[in-house]
Amino acid sequence: MKKIKLTYKPDYDFVLIGISSHENDYKLAWSINNSFNLNLSKKEDITVFKKKYSETQNFSVFSYNDDTKLISYNLISNRCENGFLIQEYNKFDFFIQIYGEQTDSDLAKVLNNLKKNDDIIIAGKLDLNKIKSAENLMF
Repeated sequence: MKKIKLTYKPDYDFVLIGISSHENDYKLAWSINNSFNLNLSKKEDITVFKKKYSETQNFSVFSYNDDTKLISYNLISNRCENGFLIQEYNKFDFFIQIYGEQTDSDLAKVLNNLKKNDDIIIAGKLDLNKIKSAENLMF
């Protein structure tokens, strides 16, 4: 019998930015709201079950939808008391997920604005194709 191996590679329709910050999630959301004139608000946590440890993990999410520009933003924590959402990037405390059309110029402005924020230590765009657990960001 011939075996056929199927490989699934999702097509991500968002940009992901990693952020390091010593602030709590709500304080960082407030700071980003002020920097970008957004209205990130608390949503239901992401719950991930880690088979390896037989436990669930909860990660906070703050979201904002800009209906005029057709862009959505999610600020997602990468840390919880028992692990990381994206282990490969455990140096980042948060991620910003941006859905919608973004030119390179738009993204550069976002990154520059984030880097100017006093509550953010470092911010950088991440390559989704190199993240093994990127499916945790599909919610």
